[in-house]
Amino acid sequence: MNFFTSKKPVLFLTLVLLPLLFVYLLTVIPLSSVKVPKIRQGILDLSDWDFEQDGIVPLDGEWEFYWNQLLTYQDFHNGTPQKSYVTVPSMWNYYTIDGFNPPGYGYGTYRLKIKTAAADPQKAVKMTTIFTAYKLMVNNAVVAENGVVSTDTQSYSPEFKPQMAVFKTDAAEFEVIVQVANFTYARGGLGYSIYLGTAPQIAAWHENKRQIDVFLLGAISITILYHAAFYVLRRRCNNLAELYFILIMLIFAGIIAFEDECIILSIFPTLSFDWIIFFEYATRYWGAAAFALFMHELYPEECSRRIRNLLVAISAFCTLVSLVTSIGFYTQFAMLIELLLGAVALYYTYVAWVAVTRKRTGAVLLFGTIVFSIGAFIFDTTYFWNIHNKKHIAVFPLISFILIFVQSFILSQRFSASFTKIEALSKKLLSLDKIKDAFLANTSHELRTPLHGMISVTQSVLEDAANTLPQKCQENLSLVVSSGQRLATLINDILDYEKVKYGDISLHKQAVDIRQVIPATLEVSKYLAFSKPITLTSNLHSDLPLIEADENRLIQIIYNLLGNAIKFTEQGTITIAAVQTENMVEISVTDTGIGIPPDKIPDIFKSFEQLETISGGQYSDTGLGLSITKYLVEIHGGSIWATSEPGQGSTLTFSMPISHAQPKAGQPLPILSGKPGTQLPHSRLETPAFFPQDGEFTILFVDDDFANLQFLLNIAAAEHYSAIAVASGKEALEVLAQNKTIDLVILDIMLPVMSGYEVCRKLREDYSLFELPVLMMTAQHSADSMLTGFAAGANDFLSKPLNPSELKARMKTLLQLKKSVSQAIQAEMAFLQAQIKPHFLYNALNTIMSFCWTDAEKAGQLLLALSDYLRGSFNFGNVNQFSTLEKELEFVDSYLAIEKSRFEEKLSCQYHITVPPGSVKILTLVIQPLVENAIKHGILPKKDGGNVVISAARQQSKVVITIQDDGVGIPQDKLDSLLAGPTGKSIGLININRRLKRLYGHGLEIVSKVNSGTIVSITIPDERKEP
Repeated sequence: MNFFTSKKPVLFLTLVLLPLLFVYLLTVIPLSSVKVPKIRQGILDLSDWDFEQDGIVPLDGEWEFYWNQLLTYQDFHNGTPQKSYVTVPSMWNYYTIDGFNPPGYGYGTYRLKIKTAAADPQKAVKMTTIFTAYKLMVNNAVVAENGVVSTDTQSYSPEFKPQMAVFKTDAAEFEVIVQVANFTYARGGLGYSIYLGTAPQIAAWHENKRQIDVFLLGAISITILYHAAFYVLRRRCNNLAELYFILIMLIFAGIIAFEDECIILSIFPTLSFDWIIFFEYATRYWGAAAFALFMHELYPEECSRRIRNLLVAISAFCTLVSLVTSIGFYTQFAMLIELLLGAVALYYTYVAWVAVTRKRTGAVLLFGTIVFSIGAFIFDTTYFWNIHNKKHIAVFPLISFILIFVQSFILSQRFSASFTKIEALSKKLLSLDKIKDAFLANTSHELRTPLHGMISVTQSVLEDAANTLPQKCQENLSLVVSSGQRLATLINDILDYEKVKYGDISLHKQAVDIRQVIPATLEVSKYLAFSKPITLTSNLHSDLPLIEADENRLIQIIYNLLGNAIKFTEQGTITIAAVQTENMVEISVTDTGIGIPPDKIPDIFKSFEQLETISGGQYSDTGLGLSITKYLVEIHGGSIWATSEPGQGSTLTFSMPISHAQPKAGQPLPILSGKPGTQLPHSRLETPAFFPQDGEFTILFVDDDFANLQFLLNIAAAEHYSAIAVASGKEALEVLAQNKTIDLVILDIMLPVMSGYEVCRKLREDYSLFELPVLMMTAQHSADSMLTGFAAGANDFLSKPLNPSELKARMKTLLQLKKSVSQAIQAEMAFLQAQIKPHFLYNALNTIMSFCWTDAEKAGQLLLALSDYLRGSFNFGNVNQFSTLEKELEFVDSYLAIEKSRFEEKLSCQYHITVPPGSVKILTLVIQPLVENAIKHGILPKKDGGNVVISAARQQSKVVITIQDDGVGIPQDKLDSLLAGPTGKSIGLININRRLKRLYGHGLEIVSKVNSGTIVSITIPDERKEP
């Protein structure tokens, strides 16, 4: 059944006719039983009218009118001008004077004689709107004027100012004369009623009308502010209905402010006539457009988009025309505008009716309001066109107030319905969220094992077949490994998120030194930034107190914040700092990345809030890391916050409570025995501590946790290993510098001042992986921490808490490995020491043979020198055996005797030895290879030869031996890499340097300049004993 074949049209038409009936009743049925006298032929008889009882009188009826004449009281009494009678109120455009219709532009005089019962000393008139300039006179006195009345446009001036005027008369009869001129508006004349009453009556009525306008403007302003705030708060919801309703309210406010009492002049008293008329018409233009936008937003399915767009276009066009043309031009189309508004009202009445039939929210109320608004519109329009003169009836304010209330109610009803719907959806989402969490947790658990298998297999293929696979295949496999690791990280985040959400994370709090945790975590995080030009630094005060935290979770917090900073920083610096504030320690991570917009900062700690929205998707992010971090911080009793400037970087800061277990300065920490964590207050350990045993191996234990140290010492004692225990990286390096018999270092990552990673790197400057194995201990079970350890030079890893059987097995394996490798290296070095370069032996024998024919004694001396040289070279004893300085110089003399016989004057050697004989012991085969190197690479390439100077002198607590030549020198680029390179390849500079560093703690010092020679120095601690 469609609309036209049902009973709905009858009901619709009935409801639409209601406003017409409403208007008819308003204009026809008198509101008072008192019969108002009518003006007839310019005379109003009020002899029987009691103003106190009967009220105000509208001066409506037949006035005398004199076209194109501006007459005064004297003009009328000096003669009798030709008069005509016209109906007031009415525009003179609609008059017919002797068959002539006056145009809109012109001037004229209105005259009215009034008879009253008795002389009243004080009366008043209420002037509404007279187009467009007037002067009102009572008898011969001017009581009110608006603008400047003139017969020409030059001296004429329009004005719009409703007002009341009080006047006095001494007689019962008086004349009211109104001069009117119009050269601006499309219509002119007394278009609206003039009211007569006593001064108090008119004043009260005038003030009442103004108060009504002020009240309506106040109500509308409050409504606008309320809905504007509501719109701003819900602007993300695309709630345009609120915005269009605000526009409607602004138009209502404009109608009230610019029409009738023109209350706007109380705020802007200098507002010109042109702008008042423009705004008055603009409210009509945009009233239709605003209502169309509002209705389309409320009921998009019932409204036509084309009609809405057409009305907006017409409104914009009319506004533009009104701005660029004169008032007289655009005001002549007032009737068309009123007809358009009427058509729009009828169309949207139909739309509202359709919405009613479809049971749309608020449609019934809106339809009823529109119907009665149409009535108010018709009432106002008919008055505008002088069809009736009952403007004093407050219809528009009443309908306006009802319309505002109804539309606000409809919007509230829509919001309430939306809220109810959202509430139901929220309950459903909470249920689905639980299902989702269970699914994610179960899936993550199931994915983790095969994922790790996939990563391991792919890495194995990549490492084993690296030399046979094409470059493209290697890149693809590396991408698979990288993607798998990212997925593994995501799975770990999801599992942590599940624990966070249900509060399943338990903390094992203890006193933690943040100065140990931060450097170690920085070392691990460097691998996250290996492909970016980023510098990771720390700024930690030496007096930072211990904090109360779970060490593993603290590392996770810092690692997450550093990872987040690295992710959103392309280049620059990331700094982690810590300061004490009252009873908390605040740790901050500052980066120079892309920064975070201020409106996004509150969202970054929310679950699944992806930071890629900040950068347009340039960076990917799961949105879980910072949410988990926030939870971990809060369950520790701290808080976390962020500050940022877009484009400059961000600072994320969290706080941790200070631990009450703060050690006193200089107080040794307790030694613990038995199970780690059991304190024995009566037993204390001073480090470094030495525990000799009868076994062949010595182990250095480095840990600041004395419970762990005691546990390690117990294991060492059970295996008959000698042990040295220290509590810091600095102590470890000092012990290693003084003890060269240490076979294994077991090193904790978290150490004060210097992390385990830094200690390991320092060790690797002097010892290779096989010369001194390092077993690292860590409480963090992550691949990144292990990779960092291996990169620093660790041989193996152990996870805390330590398992005794696993610890023993790893210790035994590394010690046997070190022993086997040391034996192999000693044998190889001994063999290499025994090697004589063939060309040197061949040249030496040829030289001796040549002397056999010419100088037998010389040949014998050379044979003796060669014998001494070979005896020293074929020494297969301990590679690190010691000799006196004098014996080493005798070996050098044997070598030089042979070389001098070959090169004669081209080679010379001098000695400057100031140390007492026998007071200096030195490693064998150190000085002679350096002298040989100076001759071969410094002196002989020089055309004129040169000189070698060997010196030995005591400097404070050490002996410095130098080998100086004046040969060709060494270029700087070669000098920088001279001591770097593979080990065990020769008995040259590299091996000598490593032997010296291992024994004395420092190696060769070489200074050279091209064409100026080279100086090689050896520094030996004075009175050093053999180990």
